[in-house]
Amino acid sequence: TKQNPDFLYEAHKKYIDIQLLIEGEETIFYNSVENCNIVKEYDSSIDFMQYDTNDVKYLEKSILKPGDFAVYFTDEPHCPACSNNNPIKIKKAVVKLKAN
Repeated sequence: TKQNPDFLYEAHKKYIDIQLLIEGEETIFYNSVENCNIVKEYDSSIDFMQYDTNDVKYLEKSILKPGDFAVYFTDEPHCPACSNNNPIKIKKAVVKLKAN
């Protein structure tokens, strides 16, 4: 995990992300597209675009423990692999479900 996240969010258009934590503890920050700015345009070859935000007023987070999962639908910017305290190694699975 990373201790001081840069709050660069990823988002996808073709696939829904299901992020399952197996070992460790992970914080995933997320935000609304309306509160973010595009910093890397969508690349359809890797189904990836990147956002940032200067407005932490709308910042939300999920804290995952082993066995927990989070689902991020298309165009839901999320910043995974963040630390609650000190950076630690985690083990996780990310499942991609085709959105359409």
